[in-house]
Amino acid sequence: MNEHGFVKSVHRTLNQLGSIYYWKIAAKFQNGVPDAYYSGPGGDLWCEYKYVPSGRKIKISALQRLWLEGRSSEGRTCWLAVLTNRGVRLYTAPPYPERLEDDYLDNLMTLKEFKNCLVKQLE
Repeated sequence: MNEHGFVKSVHRTLNQLGSIYYWKIAAKFQNGVPDAYYSGPGGDLWCEYKYVPSGRKIKISALQRLWLEGRSSEGRTCWLAVLTNRGVRLYTAPPYPERLEDDYLDNLMTLKEFKNCLVKQLE
């Protein structure tokens, strides 16, 4: 599964609930904005999604980290969800990492656990 499939799977789950609004953001002219915004009875949440293939390293842009950290400092809920072939690593508060490497990510959850965590946060 890649990042697109990961996000699509999460949004399919939310469609079944009907109580959570989601917006898949494609901000071509505003760098750093997270991939998705969610709103539900329990509050709102911004989420940046990343996919790290096995044996690869990826970098999170400085603008993405600054956006997440800036909104977090304002009291907003901002997550960084990193999908690997072994599971999902979730960062729920600053500091958000600059680099991600699949082999060194720990505290992984399953995709189902991630979806449950997201729904619990928003309901």
